[in-house]
Amino acid sequence: MNQSFAINSWSTATPVLSAGGSQIRISAKGIEVITGGKFEVKAGQHVFSSGQRVISDIPFLPSPSNGGYILEFDVRHKVDNGLLGSAATFSLIDSKGNVRSGDVPKDGIVRITSNDQEEKYTIIVHKTDAESTEQEA
Repeated sequence: MNQSFAINSWSTATPVLSAGGSQIRISAKGIEVITGGKFEVKAGQHVFSSGQRVISDIPFLPSPSNGGYILEFDVRHKVDNGLLGSAATFSLIDSKGNVRSGDVPKDGIVRITSNDQEEKYTIIVHKTDAESTEQEA
């Protein structure tokens, strides 16, 4: 590819580099690049000056009135869609042996509140009343 390259100096304060229909103008206002094609910048060294400061107010999330945590257990993969919210129940057992039971919500996500930040839980999903009886025995 043979392209002509020319440096035009309209004034000593504004040199203009021209090649293949593109121009680079350097002046006291800055550097202006004019091109009808692709523009790429490649450099081996970058120097960054001080940046701008941004002052922003970050809102705090409200804490629950009881100071607890809301935990969610997604059990959709354990229950057929037809059973959600009707025949499916759950038993949730914490590491201390406490058991909580209830119906699986229609969305398949069991939500509980806990005051313990690092508690371990086991959840058992009962698909029918017969299974529920067997699990509790």
